[in-house]
Amino acid sequence: MKTSTVTCCLTVLLAVAQGRPDGAPSDACETMDPSHGGSPQTGPMPYTLQLDTLKVNSGGTVHFTIRAQPPNTFAGFMVQARNDRGRPVGVFTPCETVKPTECFGVAANTATHVNHQPKTEVTMRWTPDPSYGGNVIFHATVAKSMKEYWVRQRAKPLTVVKA
Repeated sequence: MKTSTVTCCLTVLLAVAQGRPDGAPSDACETMDPSHGGSPQTGPMPYTLQLDTLKVNSGGTVHFTIRAQPPNTFAGFMVQARNDRGRPVGVFTPCETVKPTECFGVAANTATHVNHQPKTEVTMRWTPDPSYGGNVIFHATVAKSMKEYWVRQRAKPLTVVKA
């Protein structure tokens, strides 16, 4: 009995130490806090958030990049493009390093990581809703580790022109 209890505890500790291997939890949709334990960092983030354009037509595409400042890496992320009311809009396209996920009952309006391997850069593709026009701000939570993460960091505003 003692052996199985110790094995179970070690397995749980190993899972917690490695982080969330398959992306952010759905209960993080509103706050974007990964609930890893510890507190969000308040100092400068060692990552840059970059859009490939600051203006796009509805139905067009935008590339959003999270880039680590050397020698840093990051293990996970959660990204939303939020409208003026603070709600995620548009859709993210899946790729090798990005998994779109559902928040607030809307498919693919949030992007997260597919694994917790160290990353120096991730670029994702986002498409605004065809009927949307207005400003959007990309919000990103970036996790260096389970206990070191930055929540709801903002990129420059993006203007979506309704086509």
